[in-house]
Amino acid sequence: MKNLTSLIALLIFSNTGFADDTEIYGATAIDEANTVNANVLFIMDTSGSMSGEVEVTLSPYNENTTYSGDYISTDIYNNSDDNYDDGHNASALESSDSSGCTDTISTLSSVGKILGQYQQKRGGSSWRSSLRDGNDNDIRCDQGGNDTWLYSGNYMNWYHDESNNTTSTRMEVVVDVVTELTESLSNINLGLMRFDQSSDGGMIDIPVSDITTSGAQIRTALDGYYPQGGTPLEETMYEAARYYRGETWEFGDNSQPNSSVANSRVDGGSSYKSPIEADCQKHHIILLTDGEPTNDTSANSSIRELISEMSLDPDLDLNASCSGSGDCLDELAYWMKNTDHSEDFSDTQDIITYTIGGFDLEDGVELLKRAANGGGGSYYEANDTTGLTDALDAIFLDILATDSTFTAPAVSVNAFNASEHSDELFYALFSPADNVKWEGNLKKYTLTSDGEIVGADTSTLAIDESTGFFSDDTFDLWNDTDLADGKDVELGGMVKLLEPDARSIYTENDSNTLLSFSSSSATSQVTFDMETYSEDEYISVRDWAIGYDVDDIDGDGSSVDSRYSMGDPLHSEPVIITYGGTDEDSDSTVFFGTNEGFIHAVDTDSGQEEFAFIPQILHPNLNTYYENTAAAAEKPYGMDGLISSWLYDENGNNVILDSSGALETNEHAYLYSGMRRGGNNYYALDVTNRSSPSMLFKIEGGVTSGFDKLGQTWSRMTIAKVKFPNGNSDGSRFVLFFTGGYDTNQDSNSITEADSIGNAIYMVDASTGELLWTASNTGADLNITTMTNSIPASLSVIDITGDGLIDYLFAADTGGRVFRIDINPSTSSASDFATGGEIASLAGSDEVNNRRFYNKPNVALVKDKEYGDYLTIAIGSGYRAHPIQTTAVENRFYMIKDFNPYSAPSSYSSVSEASSTKTTLSEGESADSTKLYNATSLMNEGEDALTSDMQVLLTNGGGWYVTFGTTGEKVLAESTTFSSAIIFTTFSPSGSTVSTCGADTGQSRIYALSQKWAMAAIDLNGDGETDENDSFVELAHSGIAPRPVIIYQPDGGKTIAIGTETIEDDRFEQDASSEDCEAAGTCEGEVSKCELSNCNVTPVYWRQNDD
Repeated sequence: MKNLTSLIALLIFSNTGFADDTEIYGATAIDEANTVNANVLFIMDTSGSMSGEVEVTLSPYNENTTYSGDYISTDIYNNSDDNYDDGHNASALESSDSSGCTDTISTLSSVGKILGQYQQKRGGSSWRSSLRDGNDNDIRCDQGGNDTWLYSGNYMNWYHDESNNTTSTRMEVVVDVVTELTESLSNINLGLMRFDQSSDGGMIDIPVSDITTSGAQIRTALDGYYPQGGTPLEETMYEAARYYRGETWEFGDNSQPNSSVANSRVDGGSSYKSPIEADCQKHHIILLTDGEPTNDTSANSSIRELISEMSLDPDLDLNASCSGSGDCLDELAYWMKNTDHSEDFSDTQDIITYTIGGFDLEDGVELLKRAANGGGGSYYEANDTTGLTDALDAIFLDILATDSTFTAPAVSVNAFNASEHSDELFYALFSPADNVKWEGNLKKYTLTSDGEIVGADTSTLAIDESTGFFSDDTFDLWNDTDLADGKDVELGGMVKLLEPDARSIYTENDSNTLLSFSSSSATSQVTFDMETYSEDEYISVRDWAIGYDVDDIDGDGSSVDSRYSMGDPLHSEPVIITYGGTDEDSDSTVFFGTNEGFIHAVDTDSGQEEFAFIPQILHPNLNTYYENTAAAAEKPYGMDGLISSWLYDENGNNVILDSSGALETNEHAYLYSGMRRGGNNYYALDVTNRSSPSMLFKIEGGVTSGFDKLGQTWSRMTIAKVKFPNGNSDGSRFVLFFTGGYDTNQDSNSITEADSIGNAIYMVDASTGELLWTASNTGADLNITTMTNSIPASLSVIDITGDGLIDYLFAADTGGRVFRIDINPSTSSASDFATGGEIASLAGSDEVNNRRFYNKPNVALVKDKEYGDYLTIAIGSGYRAHPIQTTAVENRFYMIKDFNPYSAPSSYSSVSEASSTKTTLSEGESADSTKLYNATSLMNEGEDALTSDMQVLLTNGGGWYVTFGTTGEKVLAESTTFSSAIIFTTFSPSGSTVSTCGADTGQSRIYALSQKWAMAAIDLNGDGETDENDSFVELAHSGIAPRPVIIYQPDGGKTIAIGTETIEDDRFEQDASSEDCEAAGTCEGEVSKCELSNCNVTPVYWRQNDD
């Protein structure tokens, strides 16, 4: 059986940000004192062939400039050396017999040249596969023929203007590029090595050190270089390895014009001073040459000895008996990559090799490619200044790249089998950069019945167990190429399927009508905030946003093909809607947002984008992303908020399209999205017809009447049904509940202070956005005096009676409070629609107790035959705006009891913490139902700490809380309650996976504690016993861990998914047994009942079924 869309996880690979979880990967590293730069040794070819001349462009071609010269500007030429009268009239590409030339004409107009296959008409109906100089017969494009460059006459005038070009030696080109590079690089250690002028190995000229010091030294050394000698590639690389390893010099003692410099050696002696300084530090060599090896055999025997005990990779064409000039270069690179080069550190200290073949190198290319492949790096070709600059830029971006992390998983139910989840997983990924433009993607994988994640090759696990992240050789299910995408954001996925000509992109006009993004009625220089730019510059940005490669970044000579790129989905969690189909072949769409400002709709089967939407307010961001000159700290946010959907399914068959694909009567699909850091608005779209979506409404914080307190829109809009005037015939009305969002005042305050916005709860009509009801501290339909802080978290919206009508809400704010709102089922107006109040106050007035809630309360019903039923409200504190905070605030995880599960309380009383040392009772003393008791000892010690007094305190008290043992540990994601276990994740900014060679991405843990006793509830460590060692386990992947998700397997098993990592819930294994399974909710019959009635009363999404 082919299951349907199921787990959606948002993979975050992040770098920076003024506030929020991104800071853990950026300049504000957790412990900057421990960071160590990567090492790079640049090996410069100084051989005699570097005296060869290269043509250098001084002034690049500009399509907006008309260049003077002898060439006819309206003609096209098929050879850059053509005479001015050898051209073809441009009309040859535009006749009725021409075909496929649209891209050619456009690219010649913008870029001036293009490479393609062209045929020219001979006469009659025959065509030749080459173009004749000066012949104006019709030309057709991409119909076969020889690969040929075409040039516009304007380009030819520029090209042949000698004032635009000059010649330099190859060495001068390299010196100029490397000099400029050293002036722009930072946060890296760089050194310089060169060839011996007598062709015998090479020497260290500038030792590897911080570029703030070595940069100027390298520039001075390069100024004195001149071409002389042969090309001892292998010998120089061998000397480089000895330098990294701190061994004695082999060639550097007798090299010319000087020996390896004294400060590269220990006390100036014969042993090198290794630049390897720390665990997990990265080490690299960049080898640039314009020729194949010459006079390069002196290291062969030593290299053969090094590899004699190794098992060489058979796929890399390596030879343990290598011989000949330079023939052991690739074997040496392989050994360097697969060997630990220092015994002083626990981590493996390997060396990665990158190679650059320069200036039309031919004979040595394959050797350089093999060396790069075996050395774990890449090979680049560089024949001119631009090529060399691009190659070095790409290498240093790769070296400086940050590893990936992930957050925010979500689950949807198999629409055709409500008792299980489906097996398709969708991961939204992004990759950071120093500037604002971060690449994004959406990829698809499968979850096996064993709880493992696989890609296109179902026999191979997609996740590397040692890292908890994608393996390098993984193919996602939409990747139909021969190149594995692994953790590379830019490979595979939906991005490689984006074709701008086929896209349907919408934006709204001032009347809130959706129009085509390219329509002049919807987009303009005004909406883009580009009034000071030229119209052509504006059109370039607009076309870039549509997806065209307007600047020919891929270098294929075309500016009208796809750039295959998408913005980053930093916090937007993908949402799936199943429209129709069958269990074996569903018709589903996944929706998610990006910071470039788009909401994307993607077919879950094919990976093709169905449409995209960008709000007009985000048009100005596009030029910022296009120019990509601003630093990442100035990154603008876009559609970064949470998305929700309303699938109205009147006939109750779980789909809205019948077997023929027609819309079923009175049914629809609506989509709602906030902006999070992107702004203060909400957008509602009718996505029933994916070929023609429309806008339902827009709510603008501080603009739309009644929404003066609406801050940044972090909260999910939750669909619900309530009794309210002017609704349906039965008195009901479909509404949306959401909170007032976030006040950025919270980014900087260290103690609890009242906020000016965000401290509100709203209810609007789900179809029109009409404001129906509000709650706040003043000026609302329901006023709660202590609701003074912003509420970024979504609401828990509860239907406890199962009649389809919401009974109450729970909210939590950044002031450490929890609120309960009870709906009046007999309401006659907004003024008597609800009652409510504060039910918990868990922060204090000082910095130590400034606990804040950023996540939705996790509400569950406990059916207790002895003491009566009650609700548990589970929530953890943590400063989401600054997760790297390690001092001051003492965070907690709380379980609050609410003893009014089926009706509103007569009054609203607030619980607080009991003394942290209150774990015993004096004779005759009882537990206080308004106090939460410290259960940390139970979490850490298990049953040994479950004294009779603790049983009384936790049974009759108002709940419990636990503290954390790691400095700065905090809760940054929602918790999940499942079968009496509260499952949650934490983040610690100083865990056991602290990286000394980059940003400290901390340590994430997963906890599973029993609702009742706060003791371990699941065998997390997999040793067959559930004891105090199972209260938490550390996750393999660092960074902020996501919300735990429970996946129902077809065989009855349950899998806990935390991003890309999974844990099997052993309570549901076939041989699992429990003497008290009924109380635990794990008996076979009880599990089935739980699935049908939803023991966790917090809905994941809403689907209304009216019989």
